[in-house]
Amino acid sequence: MREIWELMWSRFKVIAGIVGDVEASIIAVGFYYTILVPFGLLARYSGKTLKQQDKVAWLERPLVPSELDAAKRQG
Repeated sequence: MREIWELMWSRFKVIAGIVGDVEASIIAVGFYYTILVPFGLLARYSGKTLKQQDKVAWLERPLVPSELDAAKRQG
């Protein structure tokens, strides 16, 4: 009797694993099409983009000396 239960349990685990994989795929696809796609379309067509303006934010710096003493003074 115990062997029958162990056999049933091992087969149940295999079947449950397959069902779990299929269910996870269905949930992932459902999430993608109900949450991510509408969000992406809204972001694309909302008009606000991340295009850079003409102003550049780089600052000019003086050149750093390449002597050993200057490197030691950096801290």
